[in-house]
Amino acid sequence: MKLLSKERALDIGRGAYDHVVARTPLGAGNDATNPHNWHGTTYIGGVGIPTPSFFGDGTGVAGICVAQLRKDYEAKVEADGVTEEIDRLFLLAELTGQAGCGNCAEVTAAVIVWLMKHRVEGPIEKMSYADGDHTFCVLNRDWNTPVNEPAHWNEAAVYIDVWRRDLSLGRDMALRNRRNFGRFGAPAYGFTVNQRWERG
Repeated sequence: MKLLSKERALDIGRGAYDHVVARTPLGAGNDATNPHNWHGTTYIGGVGIPTPSFFGDGTGVAGICVAQLRKDYEAKVEADGVTEEIDRLFLLAELTGQAGCGNCAEVTAAVIVWLMKHRVEGPIEKMSYADGDHTFCVLNRDWNTPVNEPAHWNEAAVYIDVWRRDLSLGRDMALRNRRNFGRFGAPAYGFTVNQRWERG
């Protein structure tokens, strides 16, 4: 397995992160902090503030966009008979960029496809919380390091999470995730590697 230097991995990770953030200006439909999901105005002391929609209710602009994106994706998969997982990944990334929105699964697909199109030398992984509902990308992790212990990943492993607006070294995200793992409903700290790719 060929690994990138820390500087190169961060630089490439930043390129993927910035590209996907720019291509998805509406953001996620299940993020209550996203202003594109807010409805109406609440007045407190005569000052109007935007009122967030119920977390994940899908009725904000971004939520409606993500719902339509998913319908379009399923329709295209069905109509074109897309069966290969890699083809589905590329299709999802393309539709995400066209729609301008995406929850964690969609923006993670877009990050991974950007890395593949740029022929990144280091290993690429699509990961999720083992018992939660959140997906993200890890670039350049040595597969011999324990997946559930990012504090022990090689120093050049890069965590790319567009949904959380986080790009950092894997070791740096370890403490934050230990402190905040419950945010996505995960009852225990742990990761699952859903897919991995390496240029051969």
